[in-house]
Amino acid sequence: MVQVGPKDCEVFTWLLSGDSPARQMMGFGSLDLPPENRPPARRGRWALTPPGTPLRTTPAGGAWENRAMELTYYGRSCVRIRGREATIAYDPYTSIVGPTGRGITADIVTLSHPDDAPLARVKGRLAPRDGRTPIATSLDNAVVLEGPGEYEVKSVLITGIRSYRDSHRGGAARHNTVFYAEIDGIHVVHLGDHAEGFSTDQIKELPGADIVLIPVGGELSAEAASALINQLGPKIVIPMPMTDDVAKANAAVKAFCKEEGLTTPPTAQPKLTITISGLPEETTTIVVEPRGEAFGAE
Repeated sequence: MVQVGPKDCEVFTWLLSGDSPARQMMGFGSLDLPPENRPPARRGRWALTPPGTPLRTTPAGGAWENRAMELTYYGRSCVRIRGREATIAYDPYTSIVGPTGRGITADIVTLSHPDDAPLARVKGRLAPRDGRTPIATSLDNAVVLEGPGEYEVKSVLITGIRSYRDSHRGGAARHNTVFYAEIDGIHVVHLGDHAEGFSTDQIKELPGADIVLIPVGGELSAEAASALINQLGPKIVIPMPMTDDVAKANAAVKAFCKEEGLTTPPTAQPKLTITISGLPEETTTIVVEPRGEAFGAE
């Protein structure tokens, strides 16, 4: 395990080994979704923790404060998660959030792959590994993580796992990094632009996934995305349309929801606010409104 701080921003490509310590805690709160936005259940696809359910504990007997984790979606694979200890910005490409980031800040930036359409003449630094993906100026002080490895930043444990963006291998392969993080006791899997299923060994590196952010409308078909969710068995799944076209994005979400047994997608939420005790008992699909520049929203 390597502990990474802001002064270490240029070195994040170690391939590390060893087991991460288990740090699950119990929490307080509930899923912040009104009843009218809950989709019909199939295969147990919607089930909230009922009032009075005992809180989950670990042998260590630790407890989280009554403070919710907040998730905001900016379009494509760009997501920001604010936790108690740190804030992570996943794939905050300037082609989505703009050259200045429009105020988006974070302690940690993860890049699952190089920016496919980086903006020209962007001021500020480039991603240290790929050397061509510009970092929005509002994220100048963030630690940037790229590629496989095991990291700890501000008490947040993060594992990067190699995957692919399409079926090509060898010199033509387009690599992707799946990031698995523990935030406020909640295990979050950000798949980036992942395009295939997982091997048994890869699944072992993603234990106890609570929230999975999955790409739809790209190389990963709706059927394959649903199969992948069945592999991971998360509590919450959030589809990320990999297109800036609103009609195509809506169609991609609808196709994925259909594979998940929903006749229509649930009403999109401005953001998701959740604590560990508020996680549903069974896999639940939640749609979050995009706020990215490419979608014309602020």
